Amino acid sequence: MLAALGVLVATATTVLLVGPLGLLVAVAVGAGQYLFGTAVAFALGQVVLVGLLPFDGPVADFALAEAGLCLVLVCGLVDHAEPVRSVVATLVAGVAVGGLTWLVFRATDSVPLTGGALVVGLALVLYAGHRYERVRLGLVERE
Repeated sequence: MLAALGVLVATATTVLLVGPLGLLVAVAVGAGQYLFGTAVAFALGQVVLVGLLPFDGPVADFALAEAGLCLVLVCGLVDHAEPVRSVVATLVAGVAVGGLTWLVFRATDSVPLTGGALVVGLALVLYAGHRYERVRLGLVERE
């Protein structure tokens, strides 16, 4: 249900901004979710949003569409043992990486540096998640 709400928000926002072509968001996310899973659905939604939304539009519109896609991303965490903690951690990590990327872009106005900051931010978050998972599973030995 959370994923459906996310697809609805992202699609409605995109349709309002670009017209009927915005329905491609629902098609991409739905097909990705059905065929490959949540991560691919989120990635396909990102690709369609970047391709459709104008770069000179208000950031709030883009943020609303992104928030919808984030609901798609966190829908799998609801079945987790600690859903609130997992969703909050995911959202905090997303805001942190997004904030870092935005700050680098505003400070440098350089797409390559912004892309590098995004990659570094994602790498740090993913490594922290990987280490956390290893600790939770008891795969880390004490020295």
